[in-house]
This record gives sequence, structure tokens and C-alpha cells, in this order.
Amino acid sequence: MKIRQINVTYIPLEDRILLRINTDDNAELRFWLTRAVVIQLLSGLTKTECLMAGPKIVNNPQVAQAIRLFEQETAAAKVDFTANFSANAVLYPLGEVPQLVTTLRIMNATDHAATIFELANNQTITINFDPQMLGSFYKLLCDIVKISSWNLPQQQLSVAAFPRFWLAESQTIH
Repeated sequence: MKIRQINVTYIPLEDRILLRINTDDNAELRFWLTRAVVIQLLSGLTKTECLMAGPKIVNNPQVAQAIRLFEQETAAAKVDFTANFSANAVLYPLGEVPQLVTTLRIMNATDHAATIFELANNQTITINFDPQMLGSFYKLLCDIVKISSWNLPQQQLSVAAFPRFWLAESQTIH
């Protein structure tokens, strides 16, 4: 299963984020993300992105920052954040009702990050993010959290590993 599209929407009535993931096999996964889980996710994605950058970040922090910025700008140029989310899934492996994520773990590899979502119904789902998708997902989370009522510390939404130009205002982000 390869990720084709990600959508995040803040739902004030639920005070949660609805995460929808479309895959290349026309499946859609739906998750509820709470404030606590999003904080875990932002922290984990930041660390993962730094680890995926490899040993180049250990030797010279300024050079590493410049390299990460260049790689992210290149990746961001390939992503269309304005495209509408495709709502024509034919499969719903977890059902059409979003599943509540209770906790998560992120396993790092050199070419992807395996994000393990532990659900309230005791299921676990693993989703692999390649570097480009990882950065895009981080951007989407930052964008949507900034319009939520969660008031997370600003440093969590603009860490050095991810450039500020990725942060924008929107209600629903694709």
C-alpha cells in the first residue's frame, strides 16, 4: 500500500483532527487524532526527518540545515497542496467511521519512517512515509494545528528541521 494523498481537517465539535489517507489501490484510511497524539506525532516526525538526513547533520549543523532546507524545497515543489482530496475510495480497510488513535510509535529507517498507529479498538496499523511524504505530512499537521484551539507552543510548529515557508493558514488541507 503506497500513500497517494493525505487530508487533515480540524473538527472543532470533536476537538480532533480527522486524518484521511488515500492509497494507490483506491483504499481510504480514516483516523481521529487527539491533541496528545498530534504532539507525539510532531515530535516524532521532527526526529525522524533529522535521522533520515543521515550523518551529515552530525558534523556541521549549519551545513546540515542548508542541505535539509534544499531537500525540502525540492520535495515541496513536487507536491500539489491545492489539489482536492479524492473522495472516490472503493475500499475502507478500517471502515468508513474514523478510528481513534490512542498512541503511536515511529520506527526510523534510512529511506522511510514506519508510523505505527495504535487504535482504540486494539488494532495497529503501520503506514510507511518516504522522505517527501514525511515532510508533506508534517507541513499539513503544522498548518491545521495552527488553526485549532490547541495553542501549542510555537517552537513545536516551526522547528529548525522544517522550514517556515511550509506553514500556511487553511481549514482543510490536502
